[in-house]
Amino acid sequence: KIKSLQHSSPAVTSAMQRLLRLLSRGMFDPSCCQDLIFHSRGGYGSIFRAKCTDPTTGRMQQVMVKCIELPSAGFDRCVLPGVFGEVAILERYALTPMLPKALAAVMPGPVAGHAATVSGPVAGGTAAAAVAPQQGICQLIDYGLTQEAYWIVMRRYRCCLSEWRSKQPASTGSSLAAMAMYLAVLGQVVDALQLLAADSVVHFDLKS
Repeated sequence: KIKSLQHSSPAVTSAMQRLLRLLSRGMFDPSCCQDLIFHSRGGYGSIFRAKCTDPTTGRMQQVMVKCIELPSAGFDRCVLPGVFGEVAILERYALTPMLPKALAAVMPGPVAGHAATVSGPVAGGTAAAAVAPQQGICQLIDYGLTQEAYWIVMRRYRCCLSEWRSKQPASTGSSLAAMAMYLAVLGQVVDALQLLAADSVVHFDLKS
């Protein structure tokens, strides 16, 4: 079986590895997430705020942990297929960088090597940081099986897009740099949605 896995296509190998991670508790260490604080509960699980060590930098980062409880009885709904599908999509688009094609047209500064620049600060960070491309469309950090639930660990954002927009000073709303920044952010959202639609991905709970 190991030899057949080695000679499988990359897509099959990735799916097998994903399934192993969702079936084996030994392949996930929940202690990587610390200081869990309950945030909310949705239709498919509970959400917690937590801290997690970034494996590349060694620094503590803020994360959100989605916990999907395992069935407690034989007649309960099996959640594994849904978790597998969700993780498969998150893994795929965590590796898909996004930079809107319209960014160069609306930014007053140059766009070189996907490093867009906007002059002038904005609330909660610089304008350049607001439109800088992320590593992927979604920010999946880790996932796996614990004793009682599946965990999906993702990057935590300080606020949603509408909250961020409402915090921008009124004085910057009419400036060319601010308008360019808002258009660039909108372009990223539209491009991401366009890509998901082209790939026939159905999303019911899209976060901004």
